[in-house]
Amino acid sequence: MKTMIELGLTELEQQVLKALIYNLYAEAGFSDVDVKDIARDAKLKVNVVKGVIGSLTKKGIVYGYDNDFVGIIYLDDDYWYLHPEWKDEWYQRKIAEGWFREQFGLDTSGGSLYNRLRQEGKSDKEAQMQIFDGRYTEMMKKIHG
Repeated sequence: MKTMIELGLTELEQQVLKALIYNLYAEAGFSDVDVKDIARDAKLKVNVVKGVIGSLTKKGIVYGYDNDFVGIIYLDDDYWYLHPEWKDEWYQRKIAEGWFREQFGLDTSGGSLYNRLRQEGKSDKEAQMQIFDGRYTEMMKKIHG
């Protein structure tokens, strides 16, 4: 889970990605957003947005089903955590895949936050969710200031 800056995104890439995320209003994975929508909200020319979308596509963060990006643009599900309303769906998928446990090393030491939460009576899922929420909040503060 990295912030946009930690992902190495340029300011223009961040601007375009934020405009895309802003327009993704429905359930996780759904999009009806095209480059014109993004250009309008980012206050950029369509050709500039197409170029940035191409760059974000090469980085694996977004994708479209056509090479010239005139159709719908999607946020790759590995980056749903960047969307404030999709983070829970991302979390559920990642915990099911075992990614979260591996990524944050939840079982590495008896003194870990995970183990302390478990000793306090939290379930496995509750402990992981509390840790995830704390780290997500820290990341959002970094992104949005």
